[in-house]
Amino acid sequence: MAERVQVQGLGGQVPGISPTIQRGGQYAVQVQQAGRNKLQDLADALSTVNPILQQYGQIRQFQQERDIAAGQQFFAERPEEAVEALQTGLGKTKRELRKLADQGVIDERSNPDFLLGIKAARGKTLAKDFRRELLTNPDAMNQEDPVGYIQQQIAGFYERPEIAGSTYAKQQVQPVLESISNEYIGQVTRIQQDREIVQGKADWLGSIVDDVKSWSGNRAALSDDVFKQWIDDGAGNFKGSRKYALDNLFKPVIMDMVEQGNTGGAMRKLRDLENWVINKDTGAKFVTAELMDDINNMQAQIINSGSHFRNMSTQMYADQRKTAEDPFAAEFLQRLNNSQPITEAFFTDWATRVRNGFQDQGLKSRDAENFITQFREEANKSYNRAQERNIVTDPDAFALIQGRLGLGLESRELINDLLDEGKLSFSDYKSLLKSNDDELNFEKNVMSFPPVRDYTDQVESAFSSSVIRQGQFSPVKKETNFITDLLKTKNIIHPNTLSSLGLKAKNIWRERLRQMRVRMVNANPQMTRSQLETQITQSLQTEYEGYTAFTEEIIRKELQTGQYDLGIKKNEFDKFKAGKPSDDFKSLITNLQFTSREEASLFISNYLENNF
Repeated sequence: MAERVQVQGLGGQVPGISPTIQRGGQYAVQVQQAGRNKLQDLADALSTVNPILQQYGQIRQFQQERDIAAGQQFFAERPEEAVEALQTGLGKTKRELRKLADQGVIDERSNPDFLLGIKAARGKTLAKDFRRELLTNPDAMNQEDPVGYIQQQIAGFYERPEIAGSTYAKQQVQPVLESISNEYIGQVTRIQQDREIVQGKADWLGSIVDDVKSWSGNRAALSDDVFKQWIDDGAGNFKGSRKYALDNLFKPVIMDMVEQGNTGGAMRKLRDLENWVINKDTGAKFVTAELMDDINNMQAQIINSGSHFRNMSTQMYADQRKTAEDPFAAEFLQRLNNSQPITEAFFTDWATRVRNGFQDQGLKSRDAENFITQFREEANKSYNRAQERNIVTDPDAFALIQGRLGLGLESRELINDLLDEGKLSFSDYKSLLKSNDDELNFEKNVMSFPPVRDYTDQVESAFSSSVIRQGQFSPVKKETNFITDLLKTKNIIHPNTLSSLGLKAKNIWRERLRQMRVRMVNANPQMTRSQLETQITQSLQTEYEGYTAFTEEIIRKELQTGQYDLGIKKNEFDKFKAGKPSDDFKSLITNLQFTSREEASLFISNYLENNF
């Protein structure tokens, strides 16, 4: 029971009061108490503490405002020192928090440094994924406006839910994103520049390609002014320009001559190129000392390839001659069948155009004369072919030809027979002849068929240092090729080797596709074009696998001759002779798969003779 306190009454004299100064500089009054108890003592104590706390709070507020003002002045006058001082303070706070965490005073759920840190770490991890996805995205790497694109992508990154609500995480990831942005813009800019450079070099060659073809056909000379102007053009002012022109312009033209069976002409053009003086004042030649190895390699390639292409040239020449003859034959027959007279003036003009046309396509003059004689005899016949006014096309005959053309079958002889039998009007005859030529265009109807084009890109890319897409070189470079994979070597294969064997591989691929189409048509002559394309599409993977296995054997046999530059250094042979061959050399020899020691020795002998 609390002690009962007797309170004095108020009827007597009022207790005296007097002012006093208390702690903290506050005025208070001291009242004479009539009596005391514990509650009154507690109340007096609290009344004394409260003013003290109030005064302390006012002092702290004043100090904070003063410190803020001083800090702002410090940042304005000495920003670097101010930032360093701030970082020091933050570091001290982080160390104190780490100490508390190590002592177990605070756990992860209540540690602000940890919670902010994991948020920022998440943002940085996402940024690394963002970088990888960005730099491997073909669409992103081919943007015309990389600055605008990356700004848009980074803005979207900041909206990701993992960091969208954390200002601290955004601040921490900002330097990472800035680095990614600079890297991306730099790479895309380089790609754009590389693309422009590649196109510029190609345009430089394109500006003279027609003249080079005329040169190959003996209708122009390298001493002509047009070649002098071209070689001095600023577009050709880059390191290695002559080798670039040799590899990508002159060599293909010369090797085309070899492919057409004109090995002797190709050798003459090679000598012509070797002796070409591009500056009469200094005597400088197009072929420098550095290019002599390429010239020698080309000579060896012409000799090696000549026999192969001579075997193919007869049919190719016949096809080319037929292409030259067709428009002149159609013109002559049309005049006959329209009952127009073959006057001497017409025949002389027609014969002149025949001779010029044959010459333009590199055909023999005697073939032109034989063709002219054949049509002079035709003109002297007492009858003409079917007259347009008397003949109506037989629907069944027309359908028969259309069906054959739809499958890419040669039908010219049948078309001529049907015309002579009176089953085709002359207008339909001309139309079917044109369709026959178009449908037999293997490049158009098979090689340009999109699924086939995709596989052909793989065939061509395998023998190139760049990835080929839709028949065009892309900026994407390759570290390996068909030969390095076949021989399991790290050597840099000479471009001439890749070019020569790449042509051989593509011809193998084309011939396999020709045979595949013939097999399909022979198996079902009634199939439609769409059915044929469907079968080709379904068979491409199997055909490509067969091509790969077959081509590996063909290419390996070619390489075993020692005629091709495989990038083997002279010291590799020295080490081999000393009984200390390198692992790469041993691997290369092993994967050439010689069947005897004599074959390997012959390869080494031929390689040294042809390449050193």
